[in-house]
Amino acid sequence: MGLYKGAVCMLLVVFLCAESHGDDKAAQDNNRVDLICPNSEDISPCVCFSFPDKTTHLDCSAVRSEAQLAELFSSLAVPAFTSLTIEYNTDIKVLRVGDLGNVTFQEIYVHGGALEEVESGSLSASYSIAHSLDFSSNSLTSFCFEDIKQFTSLLDLNLSDNKLYELPQISSQTLTSLSIGKNPLTSLSPSVFSDTPSLRAISIFGTELNNLFAGTFSTLANLTWLNLSENELTHIHTDAIHIKVFGASIHLDYNSIKYVLPGGISGLRGGFVYLYTNNIVELEEDVWRPLLEEGNTLDLKANPLACGCDVAWLVKNATLLQFVDSKTSCSSGDLLVDLDAEYLDLVC
Repeated sequence: MGLYKGAVCMLLVVFLCAESHGDDKAAQDNNRVDLICPNSEDISPCVCFSFPDKTTHLDCSAVRSEAQLAELFSSLAVPAFTSLTIEYNTDIKVLRVGDLGNVTFQEIYVHGGALEEVESGSLSASYSIAHSLDFSSNSLTSFCFEDIKQFTSLLDLNLSDNKLYELPQISSQTLTSLSIGKNPLTSLSPSVFSDTPSLRAISIFGTELNNLFAGTFSTLANLTWLNLSENELTHIHTDAIHIKVFGASIHLDYNSIKYVLPGGISGLRGGFVYLYTNNIVELEEDVWRPLLEEGNTLDLKANPLACGCDVAWLVKNATLLQFVDSKTSCSSGDLLVDLDAEYLDLVC
């Protein structure tokens, strides 16, 4: 009996110790959360969220002015957060130098508001740590492009759906993704990407872009995704688009492209070229054969193709024809793949 009581006591001690240890651990976890997120009353109207993976996210969407934002960050005791969100805010028009104090963020997401300007130096505290900047769907007319070279860890920059009239030359050794679609851009400098060697994805869609200069993309050895859809392009001149990565995608759909000159799209192998919904009438052999012989897939749907003798070379070559989207049709409504090769051979 004594042995039994001793065993029970021993188990009780172990249980109490385990429970105490669990309480201590829970207390430590609670303390960790408290240390990561400031007291809610100290950061109001901002809200902080902390997660088990030790990431902290600060949402300041309810801030009512630049002055209130600056005052809040001037007294913020926590020096670093994983992300900052300011969403659908119509009161902050300028992100000024000093407004974010010395607080650092890995991700900055200012979306859907009335922001018109991001001043040079306003993001300086995060130069060494930020990997994502998203200022999409605002009213930006001015952005601190000159500061991009200061960001030593930046991977993604999204400035789409704003009012930027120019994309100046960007300098970044780390940037892999750039989106600046739905801005009133009309042209790109041929050197705009000459100092962004790591770029893999570029989206410039829904702008007023009407021309591409030779060599604009030729320095980008890692470019695998180029979106130039929904612009006002009418011609693709020689050397306008040179892609070096196997399997890359080029999106030129929903433009007004009528002519692609020989060598206009070059370097691509085993990739995809989307040209649907344009104004292409003829498929000249010296333009399209080099692309098809490199195993590139062409989507030419919704173009007013004449399908005369200009396509005879293609229709007679089943190996090349298989790389053209099977739903590509002529202006007559006939599918390109259904044209009579023998007839074309006879009349052409």
